[in-house]
Amino acid sequence: MATPTVQNPSFSKFAADIPLEHFESLANQELIYWWHHSRVNWAASILARFDQDPACRRVLDIGCGTGGFLHLLDKRFGFNDALGVDVSDHAIGLARRLGGRYEVVASSGFSPEHGYDLIFLMDVLEHVEDDAEFLRGIMSSLSPGARVFLSVPALPMLYSEWDKALGHHRRYTKKSLLKTATEAGAHPLLMSYGFSYLLPMGLWRRLSRRVSGNSESSFPSVPNWLNNFMISLNRLEIELGWKLPIPFGSSLFALIGRP
Repeated sequence: MATPTVQNPSFSKFAADIPLEHFESLANQELIYWWHHSRVNWAASILARFDQDPACRRVLDIGCGTGGFLHLLDKRFGFNDALGVDVSDHAIGLARRLGGRYEVVASSGFSPEHGYDLIFLMDVLEHVEDDAEFLRGIMSSLSPGARVFLSVPALPMLYSEWDKALGHHRRYTKKSLLKTATEAGAHPLLMSYGFSYLLPMGLWRRLSRRVSGNSESSFPSVPNWLNNFMISLNRLEIELGWKLPIPFGSSLFALIGRP
């Protein structure tokens, strides 16, 4: 499969912004950890409602990191074709423990060529200085009927040392993400906050790390019972979210396409 080739200099610092310890933490935990499974649950729920046959899609996961998201979602849907790409040699090296469908791309060119039906941008836009320009390059490459599913960290008031350690330029609201999508020529099909139950934790993390200066970028370990509880809590939030809009959350999910 051909890899992305369109030049996009605004993404050139992405790999350098993320500490290697974060990739190690991802690889060690993402196949079982509640936060990663919850993102997959959100994506699967939204895709199932907006796509009659996700399995037939040609999928590209841009900024795939160590590969767990694409691996877990593909196990659910069995995509027709799937490729994960990242600018980090270290991340892709770890991702290939899951198979050979992961490739390194040049940091100066990270937009897809034509032919992909479904593109994932999972916690990517916040790393890009000019997010609208970057997203515009992706939208212009989409085939008719293709869509982009993305997640971003939400609520600027939660911006903390954690965000700084991971190279985040910003956190989003629905209004700011809609503005970015519109400037990029995208039409939002759905936007929803997620992880509403993490708001107190996010506020505590901002306040405590402002005092302590702790910017550790690894995911904290949790016992099995708590891990399972958090996954169940996420499933409950998703179920309720289809009945009532979720007013806030530490993440924001969106499905967008071309007008």
